[in-house]
Amino acid sequence: MRCVNVFGTATARYSSVAIRNDTIVDVPIGQCVARWDMKNKQRLSLTQIHSDIVSCIVGANPFSKRRCSEVHDPSPEYIVTASYGGDIAVWSQDWQLLDRSAVPNGRLQDVSLSMDRRKLATCSEAGHNGGLLGTFSIDEEHKLQRGWQREGHFRFSCWNKVGNLYVLSFEEEDMSQYTEHRQPKVLAVHWQIFNGQTGESTAPSLLSTLEVLSIHVNVELGQAVLGHVSRTVSIVNVDSGELISTFKALGSSPLRTVFYHRNSHIFLPSTDGKIYEYSSAGELLNRYVGSDGNCYYLEVLSDTPIVWMCTDSSVICFPLEPIEVYETNTHHQNGADNSSARAGRYEVEFHAMTCCGVDISSDLRYVASGDFMGNVFVWNIRNDAFQPSYSVAVQQPIRSLCWKPNTTKLTIGTIDGRIFEWSLFQDETPPSSSSLKLIAALNDGVTGLRWTDTGESKQILAAGTTGGVLGLFHSELGEDFLRTSTVFVAHPPAKGPQDLRFGSLGKFSEIWSLCWSPDHSHVVTVSEDQRAFVWRLLDMDKVAVLEGHTTAVTCVDWQITSRGELLATCADDQTIRLYNGATYGLVHVFNTTTDNKEWHTITYMALEKNGSRLCCSTQNGFVFLWSIITHELLFCKKLHCGSVEGLRWTSNGQEALLATCSSDCTVAVLSVENSSEKSL
Repeated sequence: MRCVNVFGTATARYSSVAIRNDTIVDVPIGQCVARWDMKNKQRLSLTQIHSDIVSCIVGANPFSKRRCSEVHDPSPEYIVTASYGGDIAVWSQDWQLLDRSAVPNGRLQDVSLSMDRRKLATCSEAGHNGGLLGTFSIDEEHKLQRGWQREGHFRFSCWNKVGNLYVLSFEEEDMSQYTEHRQPKVLAVHWQIFNGQTGESTAPSLLSTLEVLSIHVNVELGQAVLGHVSRTVSIVNVDSGELISTFKALGSSPLRTVFYHRNSHIFLPSTDGKIYEYSSAGELLNRYVGSDGNCYYLEVLSDTPIVWMCTDSSVICFPLEPIEVYETNTHHQNGADNSSARAGRYEVEFHAMTCCGVDISSDLRYVASGDFMGNVFVWNIRNDAFQPSYSVAVQQPIRSLCWKPNTTKLTIGTIDGRIFEWSLFQDETPPSSSSLKLIAALNDGVTGLRWTDTGESKQILAAGTTGGVLGLFHSELGEDFLRTSTVFVAHPPAKGPQDLRFGSLGKFSEIWSLCWSPDHSHVVTVSEDQRAFVWRLLDMDKVAVLEGHTTAVTCVDWQITSRGELLATCADDQTIRLYNGATYGLVHVFNTTTDNKEWHTITYMALEKNGSRLCCSTQNGFVFLWSIITHELLFCKKLHCGSVEGLRWTSNGQEALLATCSSDCTVAVLSVENSSEKSL
């Protein structure tokens, strides 16, 4: 799938940020790399560099000393990038491809470049696929030559001054003892040194039984800092593998990134909006202003007191400012919090919390997305714009939205049960909050919205809720309000003892999704009760019950396809069930566990209208594409760092676009090509 555009700021991790100067930075965003001018809040360029999510960018510029093994080269010749799926690429400084290779099995988490910039090491985690530590050499023409490989569970590597590798490895539980699909537990964390030429290694040294989320090696000091889930910090001698010290850091949130400054000070981010500075002995030295949200990348530049951070939703650079100084300045300014406007602090952010709900306009020009902060953004797909064309705040978390057919109106459902209509492009002027109006209300959170698209004067809106309620509303031609047709409990809560097969902690019957039949004579609802109900619009009679899923059913679609009329459902049980849309007989069951070995659930799904393919998304960021004719898997890639919380497939007959939004606060628009894409 080709990326048409992606909206948001970054999907950066600890080894995937290339700082160009004080205010210019290259960061990954999905399959692409974006160059941001932080001072002017401008996206200077967007380049697709891989077919799945970018996990590493190294060697771009010596301004960054995040990877301490990299030599200070004032004019580096090339950049090396890697994708989660195992693609390795060498690029010029202006992102022209020089060479490409790959490592098997995927799950590639880390890439390191030797000090002479002629050797490359890659680390991939094991999980169910089996992990690898691999090396490449890079010749004078910037071509990659594969070196030795070792199997294992690898998280991180770093070259030392004599060309050997420091490697962090994991011991995970044996998954063969389990029949169900689940995430393996980390039993032990080890430190090893590998000979860079031969691949021979020292015996592994046990570091910890706590899972390590982040690491930073300071080659000059011969030490490494490890960050753990519990905010425990470990200091390790990199040459002996001995544990030097351990301390518990202040703050909140797991340590997803740590930074070991060359002055031997350790900087740790926290979701309480602070950065904590410690000595290597564990003494708290200072507290600085940071940023709220989970931080995945932190760097304090060596020569200037400038901090770079990448969080769930933003990219930020700013001078270090002690908390005490900030609080004093704020007090003198009568308590006003001007953190976003402080001198030298630059931040780019759009969706500030999990994106949820996405839809593409019928002319394939705009994509709309909502989030848990109550913001709705409308983005222009067709140009290089990175700012939303229109935005509105509804003050409540959004679970669903959709375009009203043949109009420029957006229907928005919130978690408090209200349904809004937002009229865009009225009189060719930008819409504002005054064009947002309440058109209906239910007693539970609105989880799904779908309009009929019959071209007739009467249009019907179907809405599902967290309480299992189905509401139908209609409007006559020219009316600017909705009339209630019917509201009833379509999926009542189950009685009896707890059933652990259900998605939530109780036996609820939340409607996760709904859709209309192609002729709009029926509406189908799917629920946490593991079933799909088909309702006849004429009398709201339940004409079919589709069973077979063993956990919550999360999405449904019903289309005329090249194979006839088909209805499909997907569930947390990692299956998609395909039914005959006329007889409701089961046609086929697709399974995502064969090609996605990590623990996951299926979140959304769509059938290609008048086409031959089916698409789904998962809780761990993957997108799948199958043929409904041959049942062949055509595409399986990780496209988001978080859960995919919205998916919509729209076609105008000549072109098909797929939109996804995610908890990683990005929105991707992809062109779904007609040819098989399994090899991408």
